[in-house]
Amino acid sequence: MKLRRFLAVSIILVIALVANGIAEDRVKKANFEEPLGNTEKAEIQFELSMAETELRAGNKDYLIQIVGIYDSHFFKPILDVERSGKTAFVLFEIDEVKKWGDHDDMENQYEILFNPDIELKLKGELGLAENSLDLTNLKIARLDLESGLAETSIKLSKSNAIRAERVELEIGLGELNTDHFGYIRFDRLKVDVGMGAAELDLRGFDGEGEAQFNVGMGSIELIISRDVGVRAYAENNFLSSIDLDEMRLVDEDTYESHDYESKSSHLILELEVGMGSIELEWE
Repeated sequence: MKLRRFLAVSIILVIALVANGIAEDRVKKANFEEPLGNTEKAEIQFELSMAETELRAGNKDYLIQIVGIYDSHFFKPILDVERSGKTAFVLFEIDEVKKWGDHDDMENQYEILFNPDIELKLKGELGLAENSLDLTNLKIARLDLESGLAETSIKLSKSNAIRAERVELEIGLGELNTDHFGYIRFDRLKVDVGMGAAELDLRGFDGEGEAQFNVGMGSIELIISRDVGVRAYAENNFLSSIDLDEMRLVDEDTYESHDYESKSSHLILELEVGMGSIELEWE
């Protein structure tokens, strides 16, 4: 139903773009479908630095489905799939046919749907657009995401069926907002923020995890459930701001939440800040 609705919206957008002066033969509709076959695991890479992207779980009969629109005068979407046994290797990228001109302000727009039943390792580059990633119902084993000058949101509505062995997020000049990102159930998390801003909502986390947060001139806001015991290693300098609300100093540059040992789930945080800030809030 959502796929059909997106296709309908795509048609409306095409009409609007034509009405705004973009030649009709330049406006193309992308539609890729790759059957699941015997695939049980997939390593998927997407490079969409100039595309507005929506990502979510899709049809169980397909490995990946992609719908969207693009200006063929400037761009060409390419999907490449290779298989080895029960593992698939997928690359979805946008080939820049011609550099953008100041007089053309069209954004590529794509909706990407992944199979909800297979183990996924996702690696992506996003930028210069608004992006929405709903990881609910996907089995995320690993996530590497680079978001440049973009506004990116990530949400989960329930726990990842498997633990994510590693998650890495890199934010340049843009913004990252998350909703219950802790549901991804990471073993190791690394977040690098340059001059941008990130809200890391780690509610939903359970188990044992380690997280490293590096901030240059930007900011990170952490939201953590009171059900999780937290130990943080943080060294302040006169240019940085680290606010660890309600945590107590237990050793040099080492802080713990109250009743840390009694909690069934634990997070170990390593905080490094240059001229930016990190603020922790409890929910």
